[in-house]
Amino acid sequence: MRPSYSIMMIALLLSGSITLLGSIQEQRMDNQHKIIAVACSGSTFSQSVTTVVQTSLSLLVVYNDFGHTLGLGANLTATDGSPITGATITFYLQQVSRHPPTDSWLELGASATDDAGVATLGLALFGFYGPCRVKASHEQDINFSGAESIVDVVFPSGQAVHIRSDGSIDPSNAAIKRNGDLYTLTGDIVADSGGISIERDNIVLDGGGHMIKPLPHIIGNYGISLVDRTNVTVENIQTESFSFNIELSNSTNNTITKNKLTKSEYAATILEATGATFALGFFLDASSNNTISENEVNSIEIGGFFKSSSNKIYYNNFINHTPSRVSVDNSENTWDDGYPFGGNYWSDYNGTDLYRGPYQNLTGSDGIGDTPYVIDSYNLDNYPLMNPWSPHDIAVTNLTPTKTVIIQGDLCNLNVAIANLGGHDETFNVTAYANMTAIGVQTVTVSAGNSATIVFTWNTAGFALGNYTIEAVADTVLGETNTTNNILTYYKIAVTIPGDLNGDFQVDLADLVLLAVAYGSRPGDPNWNSNADLAMRGIIDLTDLVTLAMHYGQHYP
Repeated sequence: MRPSYSIMMIALLLSGSITLLGSIQEQRMDNQHKIIAVACSGSTFSQSVTTVVQTSLSLLVVYNDFGHTLGLGANLTATDGSPITGATITFYLQQVSRHPPTDSWLELGASATDDAGVATLGLALFGFYGPCRVKASHEQDINFSGAESIVDVVFPSGQAVHIRSDGSIDPSNAAIKRNGDLYTLTGDIVADSGGISIERDNIVLDGGGHMIKPLPHIIGNYGISLVDRTNVTVENIQTESFSFNIELSNSTNNTITKNKLTKSEYAATILEATGATFALGFFLDASSNNTISENEVNSIEIGGFFKSSSNKIYYNNFINHTPSRVSVDNSENTWDDGYPFGGNYWSDYNGTDLYRGPYQNLTGSDGIGDTPYVIDSYNLDNYPLMNPWSPHDIAVTNLTPTKTVIIQGDLCNLNVAIANLGGHDETFNVTAYANMTAIGVQTVTVSAGNSATIVFTWNTAGFALGNYTIEAVADTVLGETNTTNNILTYYKIAVTIPGDLNGDFQVDLADLVLLAVAYGSRPGDPNWNSNADLAMRGIIDLTDLVTLAMHYGQHYP
């Protein structure tokens, strides 16, 4: 911008005469305002400078849809980052009905910056929906330049995703797939006001690790809501930025497991002073006989609020909550799964682990606190965990036989791969079965996150001719809740007559062709066929051909 100048002559009266000493020049350029006064008298020169400081203004906005509270926070700093205190920040709101917006700005209020240069304003706000703009403004004064910051906000309109009582999903294009009574999230859900409202009993909602969160700058009403529900399982879902991340009202016999509940990105910021960021992890009202386990509740102001009794809460991690982990209101619940399984992890628990046993009176640590975690006199976690809970989970991941067709009386190796998917080192037994008859048992130790392969040798002597289903079964370890992956089944292996290569219990041209194709091969060759290695010498040659020829035409029965 081109500068504008005004010159004012200053005359001083000196010894009865007027002497011109200098001039004052006022300059305005952009947001900078300088006044330079120059005085000259003989050989004396003096100069004084007053400069308007350039400022920068940043704005944070959050709207709590449950409390209808708008929280505003502005930070006014000089260009060098130093805070500007005592400055007035005025906040405005504009409804955007068209582009570019033509609606007028509504003044919401004003606040002065504190020692950190922060001004906050919290107010109840109703009746605004859809696209809006929020502005913070600082007017220029004699010391500081003007500044403003604008944030676009879409205010919620009260919508949510519903699993209706008839089983339908509303809206139908929501990222949920239905398979009978199993509902699975196929992607993240950006909520308007609420996340998912479950209105049907006897179903499973599996999040598949997907996230439910509201629009930017919004703390939604609820993430998952169950009202008057029974026998519903909610699992593997992440929620963020809701007043009630998971709520149950007048609901019984439900399971809430393996979910991750996290704070709003606006929590632990200057907006906390406005009250708009307040949130709960779990909220139970008039609900009983529910199981809440294996969840993580991280950095939410109150991890749970329980106005309900006779619920079981264990194996959860309550981490970094201010002011409290959980709150109870005239209720009594069970907070552990007994000994030696344990209860929950509380990051503010300050007990020790010097003892073990149901009464924690035997020398030696066991990963469980020696004293209970006290919520109130009616709610105790008798066996609080010393470290964040992590699952115990053993899985049989692969079962590979060296042969699928075995001559009765021969040996067959079964390669069994085991993985420790949990967070603890585990020692356990693995048993191999053929049609429910034990082939062998081995004890294996696998550290957390690692895997191992063990080999069972099946001696088929004494096993009748026929087809066999092979199973590898890992024992359930202490505290393991997911046992579906402890068993792996292989279909099928034939124990048969000599010369039978394809397991049809007869020796004929089909077997001869298979041997001919594999003839001369060794393990690793593209045409290797272990079933054709009748002599079990690691090569398919004349010996195998002679064996087949000797039994050609035989069959069973």
